[in-house]
Amino acid sequence: MSVEQALAAIRQRLSSGDTESVAPVAAELVRFAVSCLAGGRPAEAGDILERLSALLPTHAAALHYRGVCRQLGGDLDGAEALIRRALALDPDRADAWCNLGATLIARGDPDQAADCFRRALRRDPGNLNARNNLGAIHLHRREWREAGEMFKAVVLKAPDMRGASVNLAMALTGDGQFERAIAICTDVLARHGDDLDACLCLADALAKSGKVKPAIDILRRAVAFSGETSAVNNLANLLSAEGANVEAAGLYRSILDREPAQATVLSNLAGSLAALGRAGEAVETYRAALRLAPDPAVHSNLLLALQGEPHATAASLLEEARSWDGAHGRAARCMCLNTPDPLRRLRVGYLSPDFRRHPVGFFLPGVVAAHDRDRVEVCCYHDHPQSDEVTDSVRAGADRWREVQGLRDEALIEQIQADGIDILVECAGHSGRNRLAALARAPAPVQVTWLLGHGGTTGLAAMDYVLADSALAPEGHDGEFSETVIRLPIFAPFRPDPSWPEVSPPPGGAPLLACMANPARIGDGVVAVWSRLLERLPGARIVLKHGAFGEAGQEAYWRRRFAALGDGLILEGVPGGWPRHMDFYGQVSLVLDTFPITGATSTLIPLWMGVPVVSLAGAHSAGRFGRSILRAVGLDDLIAHSFDGYVDKAAGLAGDGGRLAALRGSLRGRMASGAVCDVAGFARSAEGAYRSMWREWCARQGGTAT
Repeated sequence: MSVEQALAAIRQRLSSGDTESVAPVAAELVRFAVSCLAGGRPAEAGDILERLSALLPTHAAALHYRGVCRQLGGDLDGAEALIRRALALDPDRADAWCNLGATLIARGDPDQAADCFRRALRRDPGNLNARNNLGAIHLHRREWREAGEMFKAVVLKAPDMRGASVNLAMALTGDGQFERAIAICTDVLARHGDDLDACLCLADALAKSGKVKPAIDILRRAVAFSGETSAVNNLANLLSAEGANVEAAGLYRSILDREPAQATVLSNLAGSLAALGRAGEAVETYRAALRLAPDPAVHSNLLLALQGEPHATAASLLEEARSWDGAHGRAARCMCLNTPDPLRRLRVGYLSPDFRRHPVGFFLPGVVAAHDRDRVEVCCYHDHPQSDEVTDSVRAGADRWREVQGLRDEALIEQIQADGIDILVECAGHSGRNRLAALARAPAPVQVTWLLGHGGTTGLAAMDYVLADSALAPEGHDGEFSETVIRLPIFAPFRPDPSWPEVSPPPGGAPLLACMANPARIGDGVVAVWSRLLERLPGARIVLKHGAFGEAGQEAYWRRRFAALGDGLILEGVPGGWPRHMDFYGQVSLVLDTFPITGATSTLIPLWMGVPVVSLAGAHSAGRFGRSILRAVGLDDLIAHSFDGYVDKAAGLAGDGGRLAALRGSLRGRMASGAVCDVAGFARSAEGAYRSMWREWCARQGGTAT
């Protein structure tokens, strides 16, 4: 029977009152229309179903599949209306609930879509499409375990459904189960050959498990067979993370040549430009990305890049930080039900992505372990996929430990509130992987930022205090911060690695100057000042030593960038990591700090190894770390306040062999006995500050501030 014959038969039977015999013919028409859909002929299917609905307006299946046709044609409003009409007539159609969910996803309503998929599964637990789609929603929400359960069930029933297998691997990666994810993706690639999604997921799992080189190889393979933007972008991201920013920037530009409005790629390019010491270009590129797509992480990166601008001021940085808060931080505040007892033991939370081998690892672990447990209970929130021996040491020193990597902001907020945290200390500021968007909701009664992260104000109205010292935030400079300034004896106590060698004797010969800072901080102004310094010191040389200089294809770029230093320049990488290179300090006469961003660990470590540092005091807190440290060890005379002063101080000290020798013999002792390494003293000062903050909060709640 043809379509025309079937429609004529339905018409004739309806006119004769023979309604019972209409259903089989209508069902046959619907089946044929569905076969047209499956065969890629939605227009033909839609025409058949429209004509059937004209004869049978309450035929649920016809309405349902008309909705599917509308969805395929991009008419989402029409699709939703038709499928809802079908479900009103036959609410037990699992396939209709599933297709309504797909329509709602396309409309950007995942919450209602998830409800539809659950309804479909209640009616048909074996509906793999509903289960896979619900898993995808959990995946998008970063609900890794819920997503994994959904995809496991799909893969169990349909092991050849490779999309579900890759989705399962993504969920496992998000949940930190990297080896299982790697095994799944490897199997998919072995069975199905080149598969872009499997390659991307495999590379992600490899990189997060610390196997970066194999991850880069996989992405090079994906770029070779697909050329897809996602593969090129991910490859560039990993290269950038490994310090190969020259190649990374070229890859980002190759994408933007084809797709200039890619906000994510623009932001990534800006990151590479910043890493290559081109702060001005980075700022403009971040702003271009933000014009296309406002994003809190990109805006935070803009703030970091602005610190490296020679003309940045504390006022301009505060203005931009408050702009971040206005754009991304104006969410409804949480209700905190903590007991306002000013004398009870406090629950203090430390939130950081850097409880690991990272510069912050020289400060935080000691403080966590040194807290007086009669005064505070410490909970640490670890927000990074990787762990190492530093992570283990922090975990051992904490009363409670929470792995929060991958948690959505809502889940992180719920965890902090469930833990009953009284004072939450965030240690990232606007640096990478920060959670300021969550903290804008104020999940703890008192919130504190510590200048360990990006070194400046957060700008958040929800951030109450900032931990600093009187060098980073001098008296009279409180207006540089949106937070109330708390001045401690030092911004953070330094804990040297006990495996480092003893201080070596002074080197002989012409002065060897050095800088071990991230070359991203070495701008044109720094190079110009160092060039003047070399002119004052005939025979002296400057060695720049950093992992970025050891990356393949990078040296030529950096030599061009630092060409003004001429033959006085030595570039060295750090093959095998710094533990293998600590003897290097025995060759160095004097270390040169960078500006306008100054160094913390890149100042502290040379001093511990007996090598003095000359620093230029900056116009904002990120430019005053050198000042803070040098003042704490009694070397105020090595703090310059102008370019001329920097050159004079460095030239004078480099030529004073007697003083260099005296400093080499005394610096470690000075540090060990002073505030700069007094972890216990810092912990007591911090606890006193926390108690004062808590009393103020209790007083505002009606508690007794005694």
